[in-house]
Amino acid sequence: RESTSAPPGAVHAWILDPAGEAYYWWLNLMVVPIMYNWIILVCRACFVELQEHYLVLWLVLDYACDLLYLLDVTARFHTGFREDGILVRARGRIAQRYARSRQALWDAASVLPTDLLYVRLGLGAPAVRRYARSRQALWDAASVLPTDLLYDRTETRTGHPHTFRIAKLMLYVFVTIHWNACAYFTLSEFLGRGSDTWVCPDAAQPGFDRLRRQYLYSFYFSTLVLTTVGDTPEPQRPVEMLFMAAGFLLGIMGFATIMGSIGSVISTMRSADAAFYPNYDLVKHYLRLHRVGRRLERRVGRWHQHLRLEKKLTHEGRILQHLPERLRAEVAVSVHLATLRKVQLFQSCERSLLEELVLRLQPQVYSPGEYVCRKGDIGREMYFIREGRLAVVADDGITQYAVLGEGLYFGEISLINIKEARTQALETALDALQTKVARLLAELESSAFKIALRLERLEWQNRDRPTPPGAHNLPDP
Repeated sequence: RESTSAPPGAVHAWILDPAGEAYYWWLNLMVVPIMYNWIILVCRACFVELQEHYLVLWLVLDYACDLLYLLDVTARFHTGFREDGILVRARGRIAQRYARSRQALWDAASVLPTDLLYVRLGLGAPAVRRYARSRQALWDAASVLPTDLLYDRTETRTGHPHTFRIAKLMLYVFVTIHWNACAYFTLSEFLGRGSDTWVCPDAAQPGFDRLRRQYLYSFYFSTLVLTTVGDTPEPQRPVEMLFMAAGFLLGIMGFATIMGSIGSVISTMRSADAAFYPNYDLVKHYLRLHRVGRRLERRVGRWHQHLRLEKKLTHEGRILQHLPERLRAEVAVSVHLATLRKVQLFQSCERSLLEELVLRLQPQVYSPGEYVCRKGDIGREMYFIREGRLAVVADDGITQYAVLGEGLYFGEISLINIKEARTQALETALDALQTKVARLLAELESSAFKIALRLERLEWQNRDRPTPPGAHNLPDP
């Protein structure tokens, strides 16, 4: 719901709904500068050659990110919020709420004009390289919550949430290794490259005069440290030992986090499978417990295998039971309405009738070679073929009389039989009711006859009594 009224003097303009599509795609756009700062800015601050060789490109990208940051601050003044389920669109209230939030303080710090250091210290000074863009790092810290919000919404929107979770986890692992690689190269520069076997080799070593080789070696070294492989040069100095110890601790925590996240994904996938498909282990145990024949057990196994291979569902109602009733009905209509429209019997029916019929349908899945019904069975259902083909065969199971495909139906005679049975039951009930009414009328007539006889007897008794003194008999009319 959206509010249609506002306080006097409130100004209405374009307002972003935090649950709408426009706001979601804006969050996707803001991921670009965040990733730029997380990866490129840190790398530029540590690798001097990278900063100097592509200075113009970095300035263009930096100020493009600044423009997006300013647009994001502007968007925050135009992003509504929900109050009692109603979207507040009054800009005054939105601005007041944003100004009182902690997010506003981070945003104010992130737009400080630190680039003025370029004018005083020059574009290539190391201090400028590390501190002039520090406000971008502040903005990234302020954008952690929107980034998590984007991840949560993408996880609910995507059709492959488990793949997205793993990809997000791998992104965090890459960023962590990248930061550790940049820190290792900076420490090597501080201690002197090539001064011992632990630090990064200097430019005198073959290939290490190139930036790509320097970064790849640092990234490789960081990967060995964080994965706790241990195949690294032995540290020689206390600061090197501290760096290795911190890396090992970080790697252990990262390993525990990765294992926990992967375990959560696997657990979620198993719970989803348990909701989608019946537990075959329980069925197999039941069949063996009751000594069911091997042939029937194999048929049950083929049916379970068919469900998983073809991604068929048998308990749609149980899966959708937590949705509101109306929303659950709309989901059922969107899934099955197209099938009913292909049936010639319902092509001229109104949509409301089809929607009511869809809600009464129960999906049934049959594996290849299974019989839906046999000759002599009592029909109680009408079937619509949504997918696959169904053959009408002779008693030998080979000769085919007809083949029914998608959009066709069978079993309508059973519905007619059900109607006839209900009609007969109604006629029987009506006959019984008529009998009861006839008995009631007979009892009523008998009672009326008895009352008339009693009244007549009372009248004769009154005529035979003598008239009291002073009383006069009235003549009969």
